[in-house]
Amino acid sequence: MPVDGERFVWVRVNYLCISAIDTKSQKFSAEVLIEARWMQRDGEGEGDCEQDDKERDKGQEEGKGGHFDPKLVISNLDYLRKEKCWHRIESTEKCRRWVFLCWRLTGDFYENLELENFPRDVQDLSIWVSSELHADEIELLVEDRKLPTIDVNNFRANQEWNLFHHVESEKLPETPNSDVELGSTAGFIVAKCRVARRSEYFFLNNVLVMFCLVVLSFTIYAFAPTSNMPRIGSSINLLLVAVAFKLSVSANLPLISYLTYLDMYMLGVILYLCLNILLFASLSIIKDRAYAKDVDEYVLSCLVMAVVFFHMIFIYIFVSRTNVPIKEMLEKDRLYDKELAKMKQRKSSRVVKVVAREIPPPLNWKWSQDSQESESRVSPTSRYEETNHLLPLRINEIRRQGNNIQNIRYQ
Repeated sequence: MPVDGERFVWVRVNYLCISAIDTKSQKFSAEVLIEARWMQRDGEGEGDCEQDDKERDKGQEEGKGGHFDPKLVISNLDYLRKEKCWHRIESTEKCRRWVFLCWRLTGDFYENLELENFPRDVQDLSIWVSSELHADEIELLVEDRKLPTIDVNNFRANQEWNLFHHVESEKLPETPNSDVELGSTAGFIVAKCRVARRSEYFFLNNVLVMFCLVVLSFTIYAFAPTSNMPRIGSSINLLLVAVAFKLSVSANLPLISYLTYLDMYMLGVILYLCLNILLFASLSIIKDRAYAKDVDEYVLSCLVMAVVFFHMIFIYIFVSRTNVPIKEMLEKDRLYDKELAKMKQRKSSRVVKVVAREIPPPLNWKWSQDSQESESRVSPTSRYEETNHLLPLRINEIRRQGNNIQNIRYQ
């Protein structure tokens, strides 16, 4: 039955498998598990708090029991291959019910890749979760009880990419300046995992080939300064090879409105070869062979120093700027591992402090005057040992009374 008022829904996204990342089409294939939880209100579901054990045991029935439907959608989903959805209910000691929606799906997702640092770039693989309901009906929040996770062992695109093992989630509200009417959307929960491209392949197959063309251009100066036609012809051949190679590399990248570092390097090589052709054409004006030879040697030494200086500056800028996002992601990995270890330690270090007067004694326990007098004479250490000895009996008694032992807090 419908319920008036705004509903708070906590969302968590878990990456189960990332199978492929396509740079040209700017998509990635993944299998994700989306978990959403909200508090059940009066009148929703079937049965009462004492009859929830059977419903919790089933836990696989889809959409049954009159549950509230948050109508979650994934905004950047391109193609859905398969999906599975189920509910489960957990009750607390105050007869409060939390409904958990588990949505497991496999498909292709859009992702706007940032390729400025290509081929040593770091990319976000995002899942945008939203709702079809109005903002007055639902508010999406980031799950604060558990961290989003990713299965690094089930990463199938590891030949080209390195996967970072942290996942970030954030709430993005609707933008007031958008064309959509303000208040008509519930915002987005964005979960991001990161991958870093392995650049060794591109350095060996692209950068090294272009660098070889630069080195070969110096061999043209073996011709005499007066032999300008062989020089110009050889330089044009190298230029055509560089342009064809540049076009073949650009065919594997999406159409973008900015230059990557690999584009800058290839364009620099092409401009250098064009400059060589202009220099050879200008040297043909000099008729004096001795003077032309001196000018030719001076030009060659200047070009060698310019090429070395260009490569030194380019390598320094490229390495320094591309190291920034990689170091940032490694630092986020460290903080994620630290926070995950804290949550595990907090979960495993729950110490149950028992106070005898606050826990009802078991039914088979006989309380007498003699036992009361003997208890007053025992030391606090012995009383603590006796309390720990009786703790399993009392927990079993509490469990028989229908309470959930995980939600009991002892002071």
